[in-house]
Amino acid sequence: MEQVGVVVETIGNKARVQTRRHTICSNCGRCGGLHGLEAPRDLTVIAQNPIGAREGELVQLETAAGGVLLAAFLVYIVPLLNFFLGFGLGQWLARTWHFASTETPGIVLGFILLVATYLLLRIQEHRLARNKNFAAVITKVLE
Repeated sequence: MEQVGVVVETIGNKARVQTRRHTICSNCGRCGGLHGLEAPRDLTVIAQNPIGAREGELVQLETAAGGVLLAAFLVYIVPLLNFFLGFGLGQWLARTWHFASTETPGIVLGFILLVATYLLLRIQEHRLARNKNFAAVITKVLE
């Protein structure tokens, strides 16, 4: 996935680049969109800077398409699957323990697993950010 941005600051072999949120990622949260109800339209990305772009230059960023899809899978699909897993497990436990209602324990356990998934992703965020599949790379300086 390609994006255009302006180098705001250089940090060794990396650069802080200010870009516009791409419509394809809308509110995935990978760039901080989960912290508030309304994600900012402008965002700052720390990108690898192998070409030595300098502050104020307009640059092209590339991110591996597989990384974008993996991030979307982790943020959207995995929590949803865990919610349904928790719902089914909660209903099974409620039937096993002869609860009057099977839906309430299912919903509660489903939400517990949903929240636990997001917390685990948040805790692992720094480790995931080091993964080269998620890294943005400055590929060229634009005129």
